[in-house]
Amino acid sequence: MILSGTNRVPRRTTFFWRPDEDGTITVVRQDGVVFKLNETEALVWRLCDGNNSISEIEHHIANYYNESELKDFLKELKKAQLIMYHHDNP
Repeated sequence: MILSGTNRVPRRTTFFWRPDEDGTITVVRQDGVVFKLNETEALVWRLCDGNNSISEIEHHIANYYNESELKDFLKELKKAQLIMYHHDNP
């Protein structure tokens, strides 16, 4: 599976999330599963707003994640059904 740099990455809307005082984010899916995102993951999460492409997100977080780490994290979020995007090779 190859992620294209032009894919927009929107969050799904079927859950609750909140920023925490320590810079992390807590996400709760409708089924009650809770995800705690560290500060770097929280930065990526905020950028997954449907307005940013994968390339744009990479640019914003270049000091924290390399391209491979970012794509792995985006795949984890997608598998957890927290974000959605289309990839080039189905």
